[in-house]
Amino acid sequence: HPRPQPAHQPQLGAGGQAARHPAGGGGGETGIGRRLHQPLPDQAPGAEALQRQHRSVHVSAPVNALVEGLYEEDTTLGDLRDRGDFGIGTFNDLDGEMVLVDGDVFQLRADGTVQRVGDGVKTPFACVCRFEPDVDETFDRPHDCEAFCALLEQCLPSRNMLYACRVDGHFLSVRTRSVPRQENYRPLVEVTRDQVESTVEDVDGTLVGFFNPPFISS
Repeated sequence: HPRPQPAHQPQLGAGGQAARHPAGGGGGETGIGRRLHQPLPDQAPGAEALQRQHRSVHVSAPVNALVEGLYEEDTTLGDLRDRGDFGIGTFNDLDGEMVLVDGDVFQLRADGTVQRVGDGVKTPFACVCRFEPDVDETFDRPHDCEAFCALLEQCLPSRNMLYACRVDGHFLSVRTRSVPRQENYRPLVEVTRDQVESTVEDVDGTLVGFFNPPFISS
């Protein structure tokens, strides 16, 4: 039953190589599927760049701007979906957490609700890629977060690369967090003091994230 943990666990942030683990499980056990995919940095225009498009990670804006309180940009979700079908981010005015999976964009709001959103909605920050798993693995016994993170690292060819990570399975408990809608210019460190946490139990679902190497902090 993986759930969000402090920064000493393997980090989920911008990045990407891929392993895949579809899951099953029953009788009270937790089945987990893991997928890892390795995107590469966006390349300059040209034939080689087009060939490598599906191996790149796209970051829509500098994360530093978000950290300093710039919560409005003109990038639409349609623009993002042209770049990838998998990723994470937020929405203008920090109006919820963004999850992009299988080409669908979901908005997780501070009140605990989740909804699909259309291409016209805008985002100040997102990190996306084309998710095509390189590794596929299945396991069907329960794992807590610590055990899961240790197993995940065993699948990484190198801790010095970026990996997109997808986990499909049954979760005993999942803790989510989001912040209320914000105005521009209030630093993110202050905003997160008002974050709201929600817990969902005994649910089938998909975790979406990125593993950062140690030399990339966020």
